[in-house]
Amino acid sequence: MVFSVPSGAFGNLFAGYLARAMGLPVTGFVCANNVNNALSTALTTGVFEKRPLRRTVSSAIDIVVPYNFWRFLYFLGGVILTNHCLDGPIPGRRTGPGG
Repeated sequence: MVFSVPSGAFGNLFAGYLARAMGLPVTGFVCANNVNNALSTALTTGVFEKRPLRRTVSSAIDIVVPYNFWRFLYFLGGVILTNHCLDGPIPGRRTGPGG
């Protein structure tokens, strides 16, 4: 089974992740996005950065900070995250391990 969903706030993908963690035989995920591809960029480059919103015809996924992404990070590492996760040395930007 493959989940193919819009990226938006990461809720649909996170639900698929939880379903797989509970035993549903999910073999992959397809994430649709538009020019506001914050999630796709974070997953492919390891950099999570808040950028200016660009309005598109796909307004449901016009999101620059996918708020369910923090839940995913919590489940991956068990780290308690605060509301100030993007307030660091470079405001609005976080890098993954080694970044």
